[in-house]
Amino acid sequence: PSRMECFDNSNLLGQEPVASQVVFIDGKPARKEYRRYHVKTVVGADDYATMREILGRRMRRAAEDGEFPDLLVVDGGKGQLSAAMDVLRELGLEDQPVIGIAKPRTERARGDRDAVDKIILPGREEPVLLRADNPSLRLLQHMRDQAHETAIGFHRKTRSKARMTSTIDDIPGIGKTRRMQLLRHFGSLSALRTATVEQIAEVDGFGPAIAAKVYVGLRSGSSPPG
Repeated sequence: PSRMECFDNSNLLGQEPVASQVVFIDGKPARKEYRRYHVKTVVGADDYATMREILGRRMRRAAEDGEFPDLLVVDGGKGQLSAAMDVLRELGLEDQPVIGIAKPRTERARGDRDAVDKIILPGREEPVLLRADNPSLRLLQHMRDQAHETAIGFHRKTRSKARMTSTIDDIPGIGKTRRMQLLRHFGSLSALRTATVEQIAEVDGFGPAIAAKVYVGLRSGSSPPG
């Protein structure tokens, strides 16, 4: 397959769920094609429902623009693969090739330290087991790891922004416009927390008085310097 797409999702106890799509073309990462998704319809930590939503969004777009992957890869075992196949059936895309790649957690829990990742195929009861040094397996693992790292990184960024937004919203007199200005200027809550009053006052639309209010609000009642 020339174009392969791998999907993974990430959440922390169901909070701020996100998903990732990485694309490999001719065996190499096509980073400009990577996509990150905010999960819109799933409440809580439900990997299967998240997979159904994200793949549904991706494949509906494919049906519109005609750009289908040669192979879909989902991070997970039979449950995740089944969720993917449900989506394809619902959209009338049963011919779309799809597989799953699962870590051998059960085998390793039983003491098999040499167990390799399992390739899960539709309609096949037993997984395909390839040698650890098999190039095809190594490629699929690379895709899976890229999808996982992308999802984790996006989740951390999303959580950071959510915490920052919540914290700023608690400051009296700071509305949506000023909150967005702070988000764009500082990029993270930790960076904003370490900013001085003078640095906050440099944000477009802010001045010393508003900056002092933000400074105090972020420090639970401490007083601004000077």
